[in-house]
Amino acid sequence: MRRFPSQHADTPLVQSWPETGETDVLRTSFAKLAPHADAFAEQVYAKMFDAAPELRKLFPSDMQAQRALLMQMLESIVANVDKPDEVQAQLRSLGARHRGYGVHGVHFVVFRAAVIATLRELPELHFRKDEVAAWDKMVRGLAAGMGFKMNAAA
Repeated sequence: MRRFPSQHADTPLVQSWPETGETDVLRTSFAKLAPHADAFAEQVYAKMFDAAPELRKLFPSDMQAQRALLMQMLESIVANVDKPDEVQAQLRSLGARHRGYGVHGVHFVVFRAAVIATLRELPELHFRKDEVAAWDKMVRGLAAGMGFKMNAAA
């Protein structure tokens, strides 16, 4: 199990992170997803807003730039997935910004469900079970790295 470095000496941030074989799966599956990035992001946000309509107010009315930001973030994380120390710094900053927007841990439950459902359902992707599992692990790691507990309100 990979562990992120401690966020604070007395409160270590410990989370499983994709292992070597899973990092390869993430990279190859992201390459499959990249040509369909906008459709993927659009579907993820649609599923999020359907599941939790209160999230819509946290986002701009025109989602084009937001979809691009999501995909840029995912691309960066996948590119550096084998460098958890570098990813951790990026995630801490991202987590602080998201807390400022009003995001809570429970929102990551909705985000995770939307990502996983989209990976399974977007017909262009044809993701295998091992690819979906690697993405699931990564999304859980993203939430933890950003300082959110996926089952908590804060």
